[in-house]
Amino acid sequence: MSISHRFAATSALALIASAAMVRPASAQGTDKLSIHGYLTQGYAISDSALIEGIPKEGTTDYRRAALLMRYATTDHDNFVLQIAHRRLGNSPSMQFEPDVKVDWAFYEHTFAKASTRLRVGKAPIPFGIYNETRYVGTQLPFYRAPYAMYHEGIYTSETIDGVSLTQPIFAGSAWAMEANGYAGSFSYLDFLTTRVSPTAYAYIGQRERASSTLGGQLWLSTPVDGLRFGGGATRYTVQNAFFQPGKYSFDGWTGSVDGKFDRFITRSEYRRLIAHKLMDYRGWYTQGGVALTQKLSVNGQAERANYIVPVIPGLTPGYKSALVRDDAAGVSYSFTPTLMLKLEGHRTKDHNVESVLAPTAAPVQGKYFISSLSLVF
Repeated sequence: MSISHRFAATSALALIASAAMVRPASAQGTDKLSIHGYLTQGYAISDSALIEGIPKEGTTDYRRAALLMRYATTDHDNFVLQIAHRRLGNSPSMQFEPDVKVDWAFYEHTFAKASTRLRVGKAPIPFGIYNETRYVGTQLPFYRAPYAMYHEGIYTSETIDGVSLTQPIFAGSAWAMEANGYAGSFSYLDFLTTRVSPTAYAYIGQRERASSTLGGQLWLSTPVDGLRFGGGATRYTVQNAFFQPGKYSFDGWTGSVDGKFDRFITRSEYRRLIAHKLMDYRGWYTQGGVALTQKLSVNGQAERANYIVPVIPGLTPGYKSALVRDDAAGVSYSFTPTLMLKLEGHRTKDHNVESVLAPTAAPVQGKYFISSLSLVF
């Protein structure tokens, strides 16, 4: 899409957001319709390689925006539609990203007696702490949800095309639980570095379809207010994953610790994803933050992820890539509960770069900086 079309799409989202902010959601149309949204605009610059779409020259083509419309047909039935626009700078994944897309589209029913929630359609996957809010800037201590756990642009899907269930257990107890299950399929962007000459490499990318997906997640609250633990598992099948012929089954596990207290947060998550004889991914992050005042917070984060490749042609069997080594520090300032400014710096030494490298190249050391302004309504 042309630059003018991209500008028009972004402007349309911004104008609608501005109009919606003039009055509360309850006044928009009827009492059955509510409209909400978010916008985060960033400026990012790197001192070395292209990292997560960030060039050395800097970029303002770094944003995420969405409008969410919810229509309540009854007290227990809702139709939800979210339209999204996301830009990731100079990332090669952007050639596969439309300017505006249908992000969520699902029907939701809550069974009153059991408090069971059913979603059917294109709905967010119950996955980890941040998946459902991964692009809502005011809900995140940094610009993005931790890459080692959630990824961005490639190897990730926020939603599933199918069905999901959420069931509260022991509601009202100090040890209350929430169980989630889902089934269906989803798509994600697959990228691979390939040799194009004896000394040169290039990226190739394609959309993959993960089918026969089954997964679940369980959250356990504790008597400590704000502290909970979670765990999940998933399995799905992909045809020709990583451009390799054949059908591969992927198995994944996650574990989460989520602590959100009056003046500080502490969070950590672990993820493992295995495709037999194809890949073994292991990633984790630890995150903490302290509110110095009601408006000003400081945050820190460490991310690590290894990628073990047993059989890709041209690589030594069992080759281990330091995919993510990212340490970050930042500050956030909330002008209001709905408007937040963030400044953050990252130091890396890993293979998570989009400058084309040989698969066995040494990790690239560098730094990048992101400033962003986020609003919600």
